[in-house]
Amino acid sequence: MAVVAGRKYYATATITITPGMGGATVVGDWYFKGALRMSGATAVTDADGIAVLASMTTPAKSGDTFMFMVTDIVASGYIYDESSNVETSDSIAVP
Repeated sequence: MAVVAGRKYYATATITITPGMGGATVVGDWYFKGALRMSGATAVTDADGIAVLASMTTPAKSGDTFMFMVTDIVASGYIYDESSNVETSDSIAVP
């Protein structure tokens, strides 16, 4: 994850599906300071299985956190199992 500074802050989450699964749709929710702020954010993976999702922009101060949680992956012949041993969320604090 990365925090992008400006007049308002936003975060990006990079999701990697291994082995690479191009064309899969990654769906997830963005939280800011622990509150759901954007539900159903989506991005499609590239040929290497990588999708980059951006949060909403918001005024933020040092220590405020962004969190992204994967809620679904949609791909032909693939069933997303949230209970599997994979990282499904991550958070980052504004510096």
